[in-house]
Amino acid sequence: MILPVILPRHQLTLMMAGKFQMTRRDREQDEAVAQTQMRTDWPVYILSLEGDEERRAPLLSALAEMGISAEVLIGVDGRNGLPAWAEKKIMRRRLSPEKRPLTDGEYACALSHVNAYVNILEKNHPGAIIFEDDATIDSRFKAFLNARAHLLGDMVLLGHKNCWVKKSRKFDIAAGLHLYSVANNPLLAHAYSISRTAAQTLLTAATPVREPADWPCDLWHMNVFAIDPQVAHQTIQDIDHSHLEADRLELISKYKPEKSGNKLKNFFFKRLSGSWWRTWFVRRTSRKLS
Repeated sequence: MILPVILPRHQLTLMMAGKFQMTRRDREQDEAVAQTQMRTDWPVYILSLEGDEERRAPLLSALAEMGISAEVLIGVDGRNGLPAWAEKKIMRRRLSPEKRPLTDGEYACALSHVNAYVNILEKNHPGAIIFEDDATIDSRFKAFLNARAHLLGDMVLLGHKNCWVKKSRKFDIAAGLHLYSVANNPLLAHAYSISRTAAQTLLTAATPVREPADWPCDLWHMNVFAIDPQVAHQTIQDIDHSHLEADRLELISKYKPEKSGNKLKNFFFKRLSGSWWRTWFVRRTSRKLS
């Protein structure tokens, strides 16, 4: 017969305290391992150009303060025209003929994102977090990483503009931080996480490159989320001083899409297009996030 052992209250208290301390220590170790694995398995890429050390320095510094290492990927410089090899990887005709042509800078930017997708696939990473070098981040980005929210979908847009989201799909990932399923193709590609599967999808769609970096295919067919509030930003000043913006604005000012002189014909022709009805549906079943 085994008699129960009755411990004094103070010894029982010490044992319970030790158990709780061990549980807390184990949890802290697990969190440290998880963050280390994130940094190892999901690299952080910063897309930049030769000679832009000063431009990318603030982002590198902000990441370093969070204990996050990043790899700088030198992209394609299209400010003085595309190099010959890059011309072979693009098609100077948009998927929709009525859209304006892209500038060399926009093609170069898209090729730089393609290079990141190729890196993910060739190095067999499960995914990556991609920043353009003029992005700025705040402390909530670290909360996003600690919650391992990059694993929840094919992509998570950390910054966005003109983003519509489905009302029925929302994830609370941290205090005051939420993910919403996107219902359209938002603007901006300055900060996002992307899985290996999604990298392959975008790479296929961008071969050859004929659309801007944001985005070569429809995101709503994938499991893509937008974060709210945004944790990565491009301020108005950043956008105005973007390498791409001057050429883009000049081209927009000159571009005049071909239209029929018959306004009634244009009205009905527009409503025969699938994209018009898609936009109509999204705006009635979703809500605007940014």
